[in-house]
Amino acid sequence: MKTNEAIAIVGMACVFPDAPDLESFWENILEGKDSIRPIPGDRNIDNSWPGAIKSDQIVCTHGGFLKNHQPFSPIEYGIMPKVCEKVDPEQLLILQTVDRAFKDAGLDIEKMIYDIQIQSLDGEDI
Repeated sequence: MKTNEAIAIVGMACVFPDAPDLESFWENILEGKDSIRPIPGDRNIDNSWPGAIKSDQIVCTHGGFLKNHQPFSPIEYGIMPKVCEKVDPEQLLILQTVDRAFKDAGLDIEKMIYDIQIQSLDGEDI
């Protein structure tokens, strides 16, 4: 990409410590808020995984941690609730965040999925 090429940002979303959404993120930036704090007691940081050696150990005492974010609604995404028990929570968080970015861009994700399904049924390259 050339340095003078224009780009368009059509939708944004994020999740950061002390910023569950884009608006909170920008407020924190403008306020100069520090979201790094001691490791919460409910975070189980275990350095005893199989094969761990001293150099593998986590020695930090502070970090940026996400608080309990909005609960994930699997049915809203066409996912069976039982499946979510085996899915990494980070993947669900990414799914929610991407969904919010699409909505911020004004995209109708349900229509996009429907259009892709119709195209694939027609045998068109998608």
